[in-house]
Amino acid sequence: FCVNVALDAGGVHLVIADDRDEAAYFYNDLYGFLDPERVFFFPTAYKRSIEYNKEDPSGLVQRSTVLNALKNHTDGYLVVCTYPEAILEKVVTANKLRENTLKITAGEKLPIPFIAEVLQKYNFTKVDFVYEPGQYSVRGGIIDIFSFSDNKPYRLDFFDDEIESIRQFDIGTQLSVGKVDALEILPDTKNTAIATEVESLMKFAGDAVLWVNDYEYMLKRFADIRVKLLHDMADRG
Repeated sequence: FCVNVALDAGGVHLVIADDRDEAAYFYNDLYGFLDPERVFFFPTAYKRSIEYNKEDPSGLVQRSTVLNALKNHTDGYLVVCTYPEAILEKVVTANKLRENTLKITAGEKLPIPFIAEVLQKYNFTKVDFVYEPGQYSVRGGIIDIFSFSDNKPYRLDFFDDEIESIRQFDIGTQLSVGKVDALEILPDTKNTAIATEVESLMKFAGDAVLWVNDYEYMLKRFADIRVKLLHDMADRG
């Protein structure tokens, strides 16, 4: 039913499953019915749960990808599959994310030092070779950037201050896997300098359709997580 509504009516649809496994199964099932580029999985940014307070880099990338898709959504449909632990975590506001997104277009003039300065502000780490989100490297007239919203890094080739080309590449082979005309570099949304303004995913998504399998269970799970976090804070405090 969710598939039919999404195809017919369009818009943003948030599907809140009972747990991570159920959300992942539903997300995979939708691949057979919808455009894979319009279906997303929104996990917690922590390994297992926020309760364990251990961040998961892959989860952060998936969350950032969803936020970027929602930020840029103008027509058609988007379906986001998630679960109570993930949706309970606040996200940076849409306005704050827009203010802190670096847009880069092939052919424009953009000095390398300026890009490096912005990346440092976004909490990126300078390395010799990028291998995970949040890293960048500079070698002569080339900048490699691994954005927090992509599963592969990008290589920018410069001629003086002009960006000649933007290519996504494989970190294992270092070979190009595709050329793009433009890209958006998102910051680390968990960075305290960026996440000064936060809101719920539902508010970020705007006028979205909410799909819930078990509303009472979802509310109970929210309450259980809050109680656990409060107990942990009291124990540490």
